[in-house]
Amino acid sequence: MARARMTTLRTLKPGEPIPAGEPSRCFGTNGYIVLLWTVAPYTAIRCYEHRAVMGNPLGEVHHKNGNKHDNRPENLEVLTSREHRRRHASYDIEAAAELYRSGLSYRDIAARVGVRSEVVMKSLKRVDVTSRSVSDTVKISWEAKRR
Repeated sequence: MARARMTTLRTLKPGEPIPAGEPSRCFGTNGYIVLLWTVAPYTAIRCYEHRAVMGNPLGEVHHKNGNKHDNRPENLEVLTSREHRRRHASYDIEAAAELYRSGLSYRDIAARVGVRSEVVMKSLKRVDVTSRSVSDTVKISWEAKRR
């Protein structure tokens, strides 16, 4: 019985030239549009569409309006990693820390400040806020509902 050959898939590194030809498009698990080029038999290269639109720069590509599917050049800008992190943490982290200490979850805080819950979790970790266990979070939530 013939053995099926696996396709090698690699991600285009920042600064690498974009492959020639028409790529196929799909959605990545993180919600961004991914472009795929077949560059040889059993070999493919992937790159996020927003990076390709900006020429696959060395910096990070930021969506100005926050829409991961809006890859028009006028909605994209190239930033340093530091500036990109700062843009996504543009809320009062100390106020978020107080909300967390009062019993709100990362998800609840994220909904209030307009960022993803992972952003809240990471930013609170950077300011040394200790994460609660799941059982503590459930207990706090249950006690708040009883009041």
